[in-house]
Amino acid sequence: MRTKWRFLLAAWLVLLITGCGGGSSDESNSTTVPPITTPPEETVLPSHPGLSARSVTAQYHPEGTLHPEIQGQKGTLSFELDPGSADDVVEVDVRSGQLRVLNQGEAVIRIRDNGLPNYKAAETEWQITITPGARGQLLTNDLTLSYGDSPAPLRVSGAIGQLHYRPMEDHPIISIDESGRVTALAVGTSLVHIEDDGGRNYQSSSAAAFVRVMPAQGGVAEFHDLGDKPYVPGGTLLPSYSGSLAHQVHFVLDDSDSHQIVRLDPDSGEMSILSAGQACVRVEQSNGPGFETLADQRFCVNVLPAENTGLVISGAPLAFEFDGIVELPVNGVQGTLTLALAEDAPQDVVAITDDQRLALLAPGEVRLNVQDDGGRNYLPSQHTVTVTVLPLPHPGLSALDISRPFDADARWIPAIQGAQGEVSYRLAKEQDATRVRLDPVSGTLTPLMPGQSTILVSDDGGRYYAPAQTPFTLTVDKLENTALSATPLVTQYQSGQQLMPVIEGAQGALSFTLLDGQDVVTINPDHSLTTLKPGYAVLNVTDSGNDWYQPAETLLTVTVYQADSPMEAQGLTLTYAPDAQGAISVIGAVGTPSFAISKGSKQDVVAVNPQTGVVTVLNAGTTNVTVTDPGDTNTASYRQMVTVTVNKGAANPNLKLASEQIQGIYGQLPLTAPQLTGVEPDAWVSYWIEDAAQRQIAQIESRTGVITPLQAGIVEVAVTEHSRNYEDSQVHYQAIIELGRHEGLRVDSATPTNFAFYPDMRITAPIIDNQYGMLHFSATPSADYDLTDDGTLVVHRQPPTGLISLIIEDNGGNKVTPSLAQHTLYLDRIDRESGQPDTVTFEGQTLVFDGRIDIMKGDHSQLELASGNDFGTEVQLPDGSGYTRVKASVTLESSGQRVPVTLRLSTRGDCQEAWQWLPLSAPMSVYCNGNQQVRITLAPEDDYNGALPAGHYFSTEPLVLTQRAKPWVNEGVTEMGDAVARKWWLIDIDMRLP
Repeated sequence: MRTKWRFLLAAWLVLLITGCGGGSSDESNSTTVPPITTPPEETVLPSHPGLSARSVTAQYHPEGTLHPEIQGQKGTLSFELDPGSADDVVEVDVRSGQLRVLNQGEAVIRIRDNGLPNYKAAETEWQITITPGARGQLLTNDLTLSYGDSPAPLRVSGAIGQLHYRPMEDHPIISIDESGRVTALAVGTSLVHIEDDGGRNYQSSSAAAFVRVMPAQGGVAEFHDLGDKPYVPGGTLLPSYSGSLAHQVHFVLDDSDSHQIVRLDPDSGEMSILSAGQACVRVEQSNGPGFETLADQRFCVNVLPAENTGLVISGAPLAFEFDGIVELPVNGVQGTLTLALAEDAPQDVVAITDDQRLALLAPGEVRLNVQDDGGRNYLPSQHTVTVTVLPLPHPGLSALDISRPFDADARWIPAIQGAQGEVSYRLAKEQDATRVRLDPVSGTLTPLMPGQSTILVSDDGGRYYAPAQTPFTLTVDKLENTALSATPLVTQYQSGQQLMPVIEGAQGALSFTLLDGQDVVTINPDHSLTTLKPGYAVLNVTDSGNDWYQPAETLLTVTVYQADSPMEAQGLTLTYAPDAQGAISVIGAVGTPSFAISKGSKQDVVAVNPQTGVVTVLNAGTTNVTVTDPGDTNTASYRQMVTVTVNKGAANPNLKLASEQIQGIYGQLPLTAPQLTGVEPDAWVSYWIEDAAQRQIAQIESRTGVITPLQAGIVEVAVTEHSRNYEDSQVHYQAIIELGRHEGLRVDSATPTNFAFYPDMRITAPIIDNQYGMLHFSATPSADYDLTDDGTLVVHRQPPTGLISLIIEDNGGNKVTPSLAQHTLYLDRIDRESGQPDTVTFEGQTLVFDGRIDIMKGDHSQLELASGNDFGTEVQLPDGSGYTRVKASVTLESSGQRVPVTLRLSTRGDCQEAWQWLPLSAPMSVYCNGNQQVRITLAPEDDYNGALPAGHYFSTEPLVLTQRAKPWVNEGVTEMGDAVARKWWLIDIDMRLP
């Protein structure tokens, strides 16, 4: 019976192995397709579709740069200067192609596109022309000589290159050498043409100068009008005169408009050009007391608008963006810039906004008319430029590779992501046409035979994006031969027995290889098998496959049986104790049984005596022991595997801590755990703070027990040993953490300390770098400011000293000891930007202005005045009226000297008589309807006023006038609390005293 069941079990195992390795016996996919011979592949890249670079013409500009505008790029670009080009015109970056302009001239850059990975390489030339740069206009001074005077030089400013001089008269009145020195030849007037060639890199410029040669005579100098001069910012003009200057000469601009044209030196008459226009100068001469009074003279100069040579429009392309509005890159604009589309320009690339900017509509090219009206100082200038709007970089075209088994009826559509326009497809290699048919429009793929093909996907980018291309791979796998199978062979041993394998579903040539059981069977040349002895053999059967099917393998098993042994063995269960023992029970063995730990089982659970079967406990766990009956000539050897289980023992009794308490200080080194002894060799230890509240006091490293204090306090730590042979064992210790020492409270260095004052301004609390606990703020009590609990300062009036000191205390919390810090704030000026104050200007005459606010019932408003640290003095007059007197600091424009001035400010409301003006502190109640007027006067009899010299005065810092009342609510109910700054004025002084 045992032999019969063993035979059936072996047959079932053979079928299971065959099923795992050989596949299904379904013949529905076993149709043989005739092979197709594929020629060897050769990678042939198509020609580059074309590479071009737009020629560039640009004006010379120091440190100017240019960027290439390239069409048709397919691979990686490289740039180099053409060997035949001048090497001092531009310098090229070999990778990016960016050019740095060196000098005026022409150059050729060679651009190479390697085309990879999809195209052959290509080259093109990039033509660069650098024209002379724009420059400022020459400025010349007229010259007046007396006949017989020594030679004198012509004064020319703004020269860049070599100057050339040429008199314009046919009959010479003067001669002039190469350095510009003029020699008088005859009495008369000569016009000298002066030209600057601009050197290599700049445009030429010319100007004319008048030279007058007067008869030699004595007497007082006679001044002459200057010829027309071009506008040159900062250019210097000199008076032109003949004769000798008097002992005392003074030059004065003759009218107020001349001040806008030139700046005049009253002693030398030298004029610095400010703008275009006509300026006239009056010359006052005197030889001193006792000499004849000399009449004033007058001369004029007409400064003409200059040519706008600096208007430069960058040719760099603009990057398109949706709804983008950009400035046209224009330099040198002197007046109002006007943009307009050229007549033939497309209307869908850019639009001109009302503020003369470019609204980007789509990529493309458009011609623009650009006009600068030149303003006051320059002539109009107009350019027509071509603006290129580059398409957006393609966001990324991608295609998923396709891998499918061959199916002649299949139609596959590529998965394309990121396409922005029209998509087209083509095969990368000509040989791919034998493996797949491709629709170039839809991309539909029809497989022709197994193999791998590369398809190129091109996206033209649509209206807004640059073109892009990406490849993907189509892999058509050979058919899998799932029909290959081998029928297992099972038999009883017979000497010289011949077995013929049964193989189904083969597509190619078969071969057999013995994997196991070389002493059980041999393989004959005709693929038959001969049995050698009882046993088990495994053969690998290989089908070489063909052009349509992959190679396939399956296993063939051969089983030759002997008689079975009747041996039975039982397993064993023990509890861990060092060196504990037990014996494995065996009955029915034919030979002498042997014992060994099974192959692959744990070797460290027990040790087994190979002859007796006695096991000795090593560790807790489970292992398998193989019991072997060697059998005899009639009985096959038999092995049986039994399980030996050793359960864990109780908790480890040897686990001890060196100390049950450790101590540390917050902020110092972490605390190390006390030494732990008695740990099992293979055990690992974990540390844990079980109380969740105590985990807020400290953090613990679970494997090392290192404690990092988070605050002061006491924590209980549980130490757990996790071992193989014992249940988890646990001991405990206590960690005590004391308060640390505060290193000193620090205010963040970025915290502002200087502020501009305005009424009721709020200054937030300073930022603290090393706060540990709760902060408390304090300051010297003052009516000028309030300090809130959170450290915010509300400053009502500018403090007399201009500074406020805050004391900040950190109580340290439950981490460190308390600490103090001092923070000083400086209010050193008046803030014109915050609080939206009204601004009034006192010009020396009586000034009255209104200050109306809504006042709640039972309340009133009151005015406060401050000038620096002077809050004014109240003056009460006998008739019941009065005013507030304040000293202000003003600057005399002509000398820059600061002097004091005294002002009177008074107020009145609807409740006062028209003549009754009161000091500013007089309250105005709600019954006066909230109407309040303020009057400012300057009384000559007040302090400082009588000593003020004539001139133009302006205040160095405004007076601050504040109107205070309680906050207004619609119901008009009086609120609790102090009045606040409801409105304030900054009063500037700008007055002229005769």
